[in-house]
Amino acid sequence: MKLLIISTGSGTGHVQAAAALEEAARRAHPDVEVVNVDALDYGTHFLRHLYASSYLLMANRVPWLWGFLYSKCESEDPRTRSSWILGVLDRLGSSPLRRLVRRLRPDRILCTHFMPPSALRALRDAPIDVVVTDFDIHSFWIQPGVRRFYVASEALRGILARKGIDPETASVHGIPISDRFRSPPSRDAAREELGLEEDEPVVLAMGGGFGRRDLPDLVAAAAEAEVRPTVLAVSGRSESMHATLRRRFGRRDRVRVFPFVGNIEVMMAACDVLVTKPGGLTTSEALAVGRPMLLTAAIPGQEEWNARHLVGLGAARPVTTQEILRTELDALFADPAALVTMAEAARAAGRAGAAENILADVFRPAP
Repeated sequence: MKLLIISTGSGTGHVQAAAALEEAARRAHPDVEVVNVDALDYGTHFLRHLYASSYLLMANRVPWLWGFLYSKCESEDPRTRSSWILGVLDRLGSSPLRRLVRRLRPDRILCTHFMPPSALRALRDAPIDVVVTDFDIHSFWIQPGVRRFYVASEALRGILARKGIDPETASVHGIPISDRFRSPPSRDAAREELGLEEDEPVVLAMGGGFGRRDLPDLVAAAAEAEVRPTVLAVSGRSESMHATLRRRFGRRDRVRVFPFVGNIEVMMAACDVLVTKPGGLTTSEALAVGRPMLLTAAIPGQEEWNARHLVGLGAARPVTTQEILRTELDALFADPAALVTMAEAARAAGRAGAAENILADVFRPAP
């Protein structure tokens, strides 16, 4: 049995979800040969620019433009002109990906982005399953030939039904995250590992895998809250953001700056509150660890829907300005019962075993 996992590096979440699925497959299905690829490594320069460079530019520089396109291209009917045009571009720019599939001849294909099933729609070499990595599902995810959809909530099954998809082809398992989040360390153990005092207020501030431009201001606002917390600031993969944070906060005792880290579950376990943009992967990790979230400046589109879902769960609160961030932090630390309630809501919604459950469904014999 051979499993091909395909992500698209237009954001770290899709790649992290693919990595979580690969990790779970190798652990739970050692007899399965697993191949994990980024579709953009098998696409033209134009396709890479369309999905990676253009998305990051819009998300970081002109998020309103991404929100406009997201809304404009959304439809109850996935067979819109915009979907058709994007599908043509996908197929024209990804012939190396189709050649790879023909050469590998996988028994199952599992995609964590909507581009690969669009590019492979003409192939019938193996069943294509899709793992949606947000708490929303755009029409672009709905492609001909997809066998099953793996989604994060029951509400998304309803959205699929309204778009003409049989809800029986959708399974609700959550967003796949690393196995490390199945058994994170205790709060005390995590704090001991990081050299933090047991009773000090701790805030973890994250800007996503590529960093976000307003992260330094958010860190400053958190550090200036009256409760005077220790702030763990994670810059992500952006070297320039890491340098900016070091330059601005390097001499401040209560701000500790980190680059992209491999033990984020330890930092989440150690903190009292997570300040983050509402990406699907990061927030799913926080739910698994049971951490309250303050959600900042969601990118219009899928992150806005993520934020609404998480606030609706009772696990998060939205913050739109630095002043509101300071106010919310002081209010939460002054009301330990509110922190506990939010933490319990997060933990109740967490799906740390999503990756393993998705794979069990993928490999389930046909009736």
